[in-house]
Amino acid sequence: MHLDALARQADEAKRALEMARTMLERTARRWAERHEAHALLELQRMAERFDRAQRALEEALLDWARALRHVHASDISGDGAEAH
Repeated sequence: MHLDALARQADEAKRALEMARTMLERTARRWAERHEAHALLELQRMAERFDRAQRALEEALLDWARALRHVHASDISGDGAEAH
């Protein structure tokens, strides 16, 4: 995959994680105020969403790092691989 596309994918995953974190924090505040079963279930769902977003960001960053490492290794060996 193109390095720029991998960078965009990582940026999108970061934004998704930030949104999930905001929703998790908001839901946690509501649960702290209400202590109702429904609020706890909502908090659990938001925590799961945050976890998925965090894993997606980690995977996107690893993909990007692998691609960069491959390009760097190609440059060192003189293969002439482009970083684009």
